[in-house]
This record gives sequence, C-alpha cells and structure tokens, in this order.
Amino acid sequence: MKDSKVVYVDANMGSSFDTRNINIDVPRLYLKGDATNADISMDFSDKGKMVLKAAYDIQKGDFDGDLQLSQFQIKDIQPYLENFMNIGRMSGVANGHLKAKGCVKHIT
Repeated sequence: MKDSKVVYVDANMGSSFDTRNINIDVPRLYLKGDATNADISMDFSDKGKMVLKAAYDIQKGDFDGDLQLSQFQIKDIQPYLENFMNIGRMSGVANGHLKAKGCVKHIT
C-alpha cells in the first residue's frame, strides 16, 4: 500500500481522526520458515506521524521492533482516556520512541 488515506470514526466513543500518506511495505511475508519484515508509516491530518519497523523470525521466535510517534494529538484519543482510564480533559501532543527486541520463546 502506498500513499493511502484512512478515516477512522468510532461513533460509540465520539472519536474520529484521519490519516494520510499511509505506506505499508512487507517485502517478504512468511507464515513459516524465514523471517518477515514490515515497515508502516502514516501521517495524521493534524501534523502527527507514526513509523513502525518490525522484523520477526518465525523459526527462531526472534523479533525486533521500532515504533516512533511524533506530534500525536492527545485530543484524538480523549474519549478513550476518559472512558477507560477515568481521566478528565487533557490536551497537547505525545511523542515517543519504543524499541523492543527479544524472543517470543522466552516470554513468560
């Protein structure tokens, strides 16, 4: 998928936002045997951006992931924060970088 757009609407929660420039690159997808890689990136309509790079070796169980979130508007998830976490009004942006590497065979 290249340069796509998705509009997300959750009528029950009163939440909506749209994304643009969605790019998903999965050069090799294996359900058994070799390793699978995936790169996903998207821009949010209000200047935010998400980039995910992931690799998984099915035989060994090794995984390696890198998620970057920048300028994500908190207002886009405000209804979920209020409902699930008993949090009142919040505003601002979220930025973060999460790296995860390991082996699923060692997760307890």
